[in-house]
Amino acid sequence: ILKAYAPGGVSAQRGLAAFREVYPGKRDTIVQALTVDWTKDKLAPTCEMENYPIGEMHKFWPEVLRPDGRIYFAGTYADNLSRGMESCLRSAQRVAKEINER
Repeated sequence: ILKAYAPGGVSAQRGLAAFREVYPGKRDTIVQALTVDWTKDKLAPTCEMENYPIGEMHKFWPEVLRPDGRIYFAGTYADNLSRGMESCLRSAQRVAKEINER
């Protein structure tokens, strides 16, 4: 599995071409290339975290990570990476693990 980030609109073929440019001569064993264009997802912009002034976030962190009964919270706001889909996925993995260990 190779994961990369690119601006919106970049095709899977362009991603493969960039891989081949960076690693010329490497044995190409790529079976499938997929892309997700988050600029086309109407809900993706809502995953970005707000910038909080210094000293503000400690007022509610780590409360935002704690489940409320059976309701768990995942999203970029619930991860200390604090940006983009990577933090959303990290928090989703955290929640899945917590539910699994319950």
